[in-house]
Amino acid sequence: MQISPMKTRPPQSGFTLLELLAGIAILAVLSALLLPAVGKIRNSTDRTKCVSNLRTLGIAINLYATDNDDRLPGPCPTGLGRTLVDNQRTQMIYHLQPYLDLPTPTTSPVYPEILHCPSLRNVSFGTPMKWQDITLYAAYSNVDLPADKRYLKDRQIVDDNGTSWPVGPWGRSNSTPGYPGWKRITISSQIDETKTLPGGGKPTLATIPAIREIDASLKTWPWPTPPKAVHGAFHNVLFFDWHVESVPVTAYQ
Repeated sequence: MQISPMKTRPPQSGFTLLELLAGIAILAVLSALLLPAVGKIRNSTDRTKCVSNLRTLGIAINLYATDNDDRLPGPCPTGLGRTLVDNQRTQMIYHLQPYLDLPTPTTSPVYPEILHCPSLRNVSFGTPMKWQDITLYAAYSNVDLPADKRYLKDRQIVDDNGTSWPVGPWGRSNSTPGYPGWKRITISSQIDETKTLPGGGKPTLATIPAIREIDASLKTWPWPTPPKAVHGAFHNVLFFDWHVESVPVTAYQ
């Protein structure tokens, strides 16, 4: 009688439960190692974008001044409004529109990305808000600064109604008529030389903030602002010599 040879099982092609669990554990460890690095890279990218936005605003401000008798854009309110629209002609973005390749203002609002810091995505405002609802940047105004850090002296004007007004570098929008921004060449003559910088020395155009990031930790603002600095311990600042620098949040407290 002929005996048939024994059949052998083909080798298993899948993973065992132990191998799957080991793979999952390895992935978990890698994720824990990589996620902080990814977060740091994203935060660094956000800060770079914010710095780039401020530099571009500085270039646009100087182009505007060159075309407008050396005057800074104005009259402008302190807070940089996020809306480009025809019925808000005192907003700085309205003055700078031709120099930022933005559309001609109409009655339909446009929200220029140059006024949007991508780090706002990480901020919780407590109520549903879009980034354009939040004021992140403010132009220089003595009203918004501690007394010892008001490095520019306001000018005093008397308007057509006989009312006396202090006028900062960006003009005055609520006088009658509105008062335009200062001429660039005159800014240094308005430096208050009685003031001293926190680290010593006298203020210069390179140490006076033209436009700076703001948040609720600095003071109570009349508009919604981030509850804290969007870049952690630092604010990005455009100075009056038109360079951009990150400074500690405490610099203007």
